[in-house]
Amino acid sequence: MSSIKPERLSLKAEIKADIATMSDIANVSLATLRQYQTMLITLRREKPCPRWGRSRLLFVCREARHAYQGASETIAIARKTLDAMPRDREGRA
Repeated sequence: MSSIKPERLSLKAEIKADIATMSDIANVSLATLRQYQTMLITLRREKPCPRWGRSRLLFVCREARHAYQGASETIAIARKTLDAMPRDREGRA
């Protein structure tokens, strides 16, 4: 039976930590996006005269959505990397 190399164990732990971090970032980005979207709906209902506020808020919503999508893609890539790691006879990575 071959022993698991420490480098592989640390790489696996690092990938899991990256997934956890990016999951937290995605959750915060999603919460921020929901908050901005609620504010945008409120502004649209009030119909203020200068539209620059709505335009700016729409731009911020797009940025928050982009951050959420980026974090989600990074999580998916990290999970694929973790799944693709070679396993030993017992099925451990």
